[in-house]
Amino acid sequence: MQAIHILAFAATALVASPALAERALVSDTGAVYAEKVSHSASRLTTRSETILLTEACTAEIPGRGRGNWWWTDRGTTVSVGNYAVRFSDDVPFLSLSRCVG
Repeated sequence: MQAIHILAFAATALVASPALAERALVSDTGAVYAEKVSHSASRLTTRSETILLTEACTAEIPGRGRGNWWWTDRGTTVSVGNYAVRFSDDVPFLSLSRCVG
């Protein structure tokens, strides 16, 4: 009976987890970003940078400010002020219908 409770707890923990997906995206400069996706946002991180993307097509890079992100058939661009990060072959795991450039 105790094993059943442990399995039920483990299954509940997996279902309740806020992150839905995790993978790596590689920018045009070769930087590798780990992507963690929740229901309405995507967090891209390297050792020195974090990029927050929302379903509303907004982007935030702590220390740099806020901007936008969009995707085309050529990949994804994140633009914050004069700073941009591009991913030629990768598109974040978010609802993409609104963020087409």
